[in-house]
Amino acid sequence: MGVSWHQVCIIILQGCGRKTAVVLKLSDTMKTILLIDDDVNLLHAYSLMLKKQGYRTLKASSGHEGLKLALSENVDMVISDIYMPRKNGLVVIKQIRRILKYRDIPIIVLSAGGTKQNVYRGIELGVNAFLTKPCGKDELYYTVKKLFQSRNNVQKDRYRNLKLDSSIWKKSHETSILLVYKNAD
Repeated sequence: MGVSWHQVCIIILQGCGRKTAVVLKLSDTMKTILLIDDDVNLLHAYSLMLKKQGYRTLKASSGHEGLKLALSENVDMVISDIYMPRKNGLVVIKQIRRILKYRDIPIIVLSAGGTKQNVYRGIELGVNAFLTKPCGKDELYYTVKKLFQSRNNVQKDRYRNLKLDSSIWKKSHETSILLVYKNAD
């Protein structure tokens, strides 16, 4: 039996000779992966595999349902099939990428139909990895882990560049003020 995301985890910390309680929502500590596939058996199997690795999963059996979940929940990664009735997985990915908070999240296509055209289209839409169904658990774990690590590294680099840009701006701004002050005499 898994733990639902609304449950609250209380951690008792020993500090300074007294007990301190810190309350965390599990949804704040777990990465959430949205799984979209019309094959409910595979959807369930992949969800169980990822839950065993400590991820929270949201399951959608259609592209339309997946898009609704993406809009109503906070998602850290999307894993989608391509061939689904009514709404193709690539169309769903395109719509998810249009949502500002999801423009940089990792997306994996997990499909039995990996044509060159679909791969090229997926790359244009920002798909990070393509896996062939049925996918083994080791391959799935490895890909998910690597994409999360890669995303964390990109975010760290952006922060470093932001700090660097602000320090350069500050130095050039100070130099400009100094030049204006010298020219004022």
